[in-house]
Amino acid sequence: MTKYISALALALSLIAFSSPIKAQKIERIDPPFWWTGMQNDTLELLIKGVDLSDDVQLNSENVVLVSAETNENSNYLFIELYIP
Repeated sequence: MTKYISALALALSLIAFSSPIKAQKIERIDPPFWWTGMQNDTLELLIKGVDLSDDVQLNSENVVLVSAETNENSNYLFIELYIP
């Protein structure tokens, strides 16, 4: 369970600092309870906010960034993570 909490904290920090030029505001991350009884090794997070960027970088041995995509108006960011 600790590795899942660490993965979420890492993902949040990546989103917050991925694009320092634009002011980003995170309003919500779904699912909020994804680590409870997690059986899968992949995780998709949906981040809702303002001026989000898909320029996400991950420097971790415990979590691998599979993909990061925003929608057309940059209010939603979809992040897929692999947790070996």
